[in-house]
Amino acid sequence: MLLQRAVEAVTGQPLDQFMRAQVFKPLAMNHSDFVWNERIAQNLLPGTKANGAPRATIQWNRPIAAASLYTSAADYGKFLVTVLNDDRLIKQISASPVTVEPGLGLSWGLGWGIERDRDDVSLWQWGNNTGYRAFVIASVRTGDGFVMLTNSENGLELAQAMAQKIVPGEHKLFQSPMLGVDVINVFCTTLRLCL
Repeated sequence: MLLQRAVEAVTGQPLDQFMRAQVFKPLAMNHSDFVWNERIAQNLLPGTKANGAPRATIQWNRPIAAASLYTSAADYGKFLVTVLNDDRLIKQISASPVTVEPGLGLSWGLGWGIERDRDDVSLWQWGNNTGYRAFVIASVRTGDGFVMLTNSENGLELAQAMAQKIVPGEHKLFQSPMLGVDVINVFCTTLRLCL
């Protein structure tokens, strides 16, 4: 949120306008925006609770960097490939990491989680909006990675298995409480109390 405010103050533009001009259009991310619009409405699958019941769609009319990105896996994949192919950007992302779980080799860089092991550095991020879950990870060394967008509050349950198949190595980030048990899902799946 602080970075959003800084971008808006420096550019004099709302985040959605800045991102459209500087990122989405140059990368041909034609299914991405930070605000609700008709183009997004035509392509968005409704989100679901842990029990599969539909959730009301949140229509973000103001950009919120931490929550309102509407995108497709293909579009976000274009963004991920661009990040991985920019050595200068990778250095900026990982230049001054903040250690969050030293035993797991996890830290936070600029906008990305960083997982370090002996042979590689992986960048990762996840999303946890009502009705939706998302996950992205990529190896800086090999370029292997994936973008997973789901319209289910159970969606993150797929991330570890996919990471093991697609991105080489053990990923201790899945041991982190950040990606741990979702209490709302536990209520829904065990107590049948789906909020």
